[in-house]
Amino acid sequence: TSDVEWTISGKVWVDGKAVPANPTITHKETKEPRNGKPSIWGSPYSGTPIRYDDIVVNKIAK
Repeated sequence: TSDVEWTISGKVWVDGKAVPANPTITHKETKEPRNGKPSIWGSPYSGTPIRYDDIVVNKIAK
């Protein structure tokens, strides 16, 4: 068991509506992340566009 814990969180909302105060999606992981660069992707459905904005990656000190 690793003593590493990290979290990915994000907010999802309909364009033109208010931004949620708290994350609407969160994933906690206990495996150490692999080396490399972060990336995101998505697959739209029903012709609905996906937009990404204000992407921030932070290393949080222990």
